[in-house]
Amino acid sequence: LQFSVSVPVGTPNGTPGLVLAGIEGSNAGFNADAVLSVVSSSPVLGLDKTGPNSVEAGELITWTLAYDNLRGNTAALGTVLRDTLPANTTFESATSGGTETSPGSGIVEWSLGSLPAGSGGTVTVTARADVGIANGTLITNAARLSATNSPSVADTASVVERSHTELEVDITAAADPIPAGDIETFTVNWGNIGNQDTTNA
Repeated sequence: LQFSVSVPVGTPNGTPGLVLAGIEGSNAGFNADAVLSVVSSSPVLGLDKTGPNSVEAGELITWTLAYDNLRGNTAALGTVLRDTLPANTTFESATSGGTETSPGSGIVEWSLGSLPAGSGGTVTVTARADVGIANGTLITNAARLSATNSPSVADTASVVERSHTELEVDITAAADPIPAGDIETFTVNWGNIGNQDTTNA
């Protein structure tokens, strides 16, 4: 004889369950046995961070953070998602109530509270790439998801900053055509329309 029972999702870890079985017959005395089964339940956190491959200096970078407790069998408690913005960036905004822990800290935090088993969500954080950074600089953003009753998990995403100078020049004549013997005046306009300062121009 075999039988099965279902343990409800959310049953606290370590909960004991005592199962009794007995048998007797018309010509045999009663005999019984018992087994103690202890419930094992825990959240299993997941985190996936994605973003663009490259960004122009001075432009915005938006990273997406997908978090979950899909593989756990009980709720994650006191869940906190924290994103540490990298050097060479400045915080702009975050969705779903994400805020810097203090102004200018570059640490963005979401207090998610209880994260039920089988659930998850997505948030985004946006920062601006600094101007004046060397072309090809690798900017790596790190995030961590933690709970009071589960090991934390982390993920990173990297973006390459593109910086360049782009010079332009324009020259115009005051008179065209100009009579022989007159003085011509020329105007030269120049500039750098790139996103990086030029040197020795």
